[in-house]
Amino acid sequence: MSDQIIQIKGLTVNYKTFGEGEPLLVLHGWGGSSESYLQLKDYLQDSFKLYIPDLPGFGKSEPPKEVWDVSRYMEFANDFATEIGLDKFLFFGHSFGGRVCIKFLNKYPEKVKALILCASAGIKHELTTKQKAGKAVSKIGKKVFKLPGVNKLEKVARKILYKSIGEHDYEKLSSTMKESFKKVIAEDLQPLIKNIKVPTLIVWGKQDGMTPLSDAYIFEKEIEGSKLKVIDEARHGVHKQAPEKLGSYIKEFIKSL
Repeated sequence: MSDQIIQIKGLTVNYKTFGEGEPLLVLHGWGGSSESYLQLKDYLQDSFKLYIPDLPGFGKSEPPKEVWDVSRYMEFANDFATEIGLDKFLFFGHSFGGRVCIKFLNKYPEKVKALILCASAGIKHELTTKQKAGKAVSKIGKKVFKLPGVNKLEKVARKILYKSIGEHDYEKLSSTMKESFKKVIAEDLQPLIKNIKVPTLIVWGKQDGMTPLSDAYIFEKEIEGSKLKVIDEARHGVHKQAPEKLGSYIKEFIKSL
């Protein structure tokens, strides 16, 4: 394992490199890091040279000094690729990383030989009943916790609330990253998907509770010539729950190009 540190426009960025072969740039999901890929790399490093940055605000990389949106993370990905000398490469994006890939392919398509979207985010959905209830409770809670003697319980109550609605990672973020998260999830990237023209592999966990399997079929329909693989036993963290199968699908896909 090789960790390296570089400076990207004033930010200290950590990244890992593994293997030898065709360059494969890997972007992790929100709340993830390069550490999330230690299992998957075992099944890819014999065929590819993997570059896996900790995106700013995650892992060992410095957080942005201001609020970022998907476009800003996309420009970071371009700056990172340029800094490490990648002119054209294979691109992998998981969840939030997939959002960044979608934007990247709309601006810098000539830099990407092929794309792998793994449980990609980017398609906006209406809030679930559970999330709507959570938001309503949160608004009421803000007023209640201003009352004397009750404000001491706010931190504990917030943790319980965010965990109950499946957003417990949000509670841990700094104020800047919380605002970045809001900007990221507010953007609907579905209109951009059809503009992706490079060979694309879509991999999804059948039991994904974060990005529904129905999204995978939208990606497959919108990206001309794309190939979809569904892994029955996997949930959202496909790269950790089925690394061997995911690795084999990626190898098979790249060999077919």
